[in-house]
Amino acid sequence: MFARLVQTAVTVGCACIRGATDRSIVPASAATSPCYIVFGEETDVAAGATKAAGVMADVCYLEDEREVYVKLGGAVTEGDKLTATTDGSLITTTTIGDYYACIAALSGASGDVIPAIAVPGRLYRPTA
Repeated sequence: MFARLVQTAVTVGCACIRGATDRSIVPASAATSPCYIVFGEETDVAAGATKAAGVMADVCYLEDEREVYVKLGGAVTEGDKLTATTDGSLITTTTIGDYYACIAALSGASGDVIPAIAVPGRLYRPTA
């Protein structure tokens, strides 16, 4: 987990991307850039807590020792790779070339808060 300066308010448990300057973040709104999870406790994610511009926020880059809680923007199945939707919540992606922020540790529906494994990556077509 790394602390990053918030350039535009972000919601905990949602996806963020690199901001305009080093060590800064802004909300993610698509799967077109590497995205990461803004860390928050389960209760904060469920309450829709935000981090205001100008403050520091913890961002999950790789598997951390604690569970990462995420807010879902659609139905997901345990094991799905999750990426940002327009409001930064997480949805399943199977599209080659999409970036994802984490893998669902449980199934859930839109609006649910579930634990996830922070393993950002990008979907590639397997080679034969």
